Amino acid sequence: MAVIKQTRLDRIELTPSNIIQLRFLLEDVDNGRVVSSAYHRTSLEPGILLVDQIATVNTHLFVMGWPTIPLRDQNQIALMVTREHTPVVIATFNAARVHL
Repeated sequence: MAVIKQTRLDRIELTPSNIIQLRFLLEDVDNGRVVSSAYHRTSLEPGILLVDQIATVNTHLFVMGWPTIPLRDQNQIALMVTREHTPVVIATFNAARVHL
């Protein structure tokens, strides 16, 4: 049986500054057994265009020879962004950035 490469969302964390951190697990699976794994990380600042960030990560995964982020994981990420990155959070984040 051939080795199957898979990408899946492994962890979502919200930092105190409302940045969403994502960790993807990249696995090589042979006959149901994980033979190697690695992580790929990215973060989402409040106000970032999620579609652009997903496209950037998917391009990077493709170039490295991994499958893109599964749609179910993209949907889970979108739900968290919608819930956590409210207009008030985005405005507060941007205001804090201006004063740095």
